[in-house]
Amino acid sequence: MPSPTATATVSAFALLAAAIAAPAATAGLVGSSVEFRWIRNGTLVDAKTFVVSSLMPEYYYSTPFVGSAWGAMGLDVRNTSMTFTADFADTFNVFLPLGTVLELAVPATVRLESFNLGSMSGVTGLDQGDLSIDGNVLRISAGGIQFDAPGSTFTLSFESTLLPGPSAIAALAAMIAMPRRRRG
Repeated sequence: MPSPTATATVSAFALLAAAIAAPAATAGLVGSSVEFRWIRNGTLVDAKTFVVSSLMPEYYYSTPFVGSAWGAMGLDVRNTSMTFTADFADTFNVFLPLGTVLELAVPATVRLESFNLGSMSGVTGLDQGDLSIDGNVLRISAGGIQFDAPGSTFTLSFESTLLPGPSAIAALAAMIAMPRRRRG
């Protein structure tokens, strides 16, 4: 009869091996650290790293225009979507200039599988062809997007799965290398 220690070791090994061999789980970004980048003509305009919250928007950028006019854009990231909202005053509408790229980089342990146009309200100049995935980055070719009124929004959805992290693989390797006691 195996000892309780041997049984516990075999059980832990089996559980870890099953977790790694199992199909990847659906990834939710809430609680993960991500980076948002705003790029114009290859130059970084703004970048912010933040932890995704289920309670409030994570990003806000504002800039003055001519005179008293100003424009701003907020970003709210969720487990499987991101929503951009525009705000502005003393101007008829706001558009993102050609050469504008918006990126959201997710952790390396998340595999991005799809990126799709969701809903739009008061927004023109954006279609499915403007969305792409590059490794762990969701990329929006945003040049030409126009926000028609303050509060105009667009939502993009994405699907992802979690990959086993390096620590899980290292733990499995350590368990395989662990010496086993044999009773004689």
